[in-house]
Amino acid sequence: MYRRSNQHTHNTADLEQLMTAAPMDQELHAQILRKQIKLRRAIEDAQEAARYNNLDLCGAR
Repeated sequence: MYRRSNQHTHNTADLEQLMTAAPMDQELHAQILRKQIKLRRAIEDAQEAARYNNLDLCGAR
């Protein structure tokens, strides 16, 4: 039941812009990755909690 998302469709740039842009600072890159990981873990925790709640409801019948 995996659905592919189009989260990168809004993040487009011309090749010239990409090739002439300055490299990203290492600390900024690390911050962005930490934020993405934190968000992904929160989503996974919420999905797992929903699964457990669903099992509890089904078992209570």
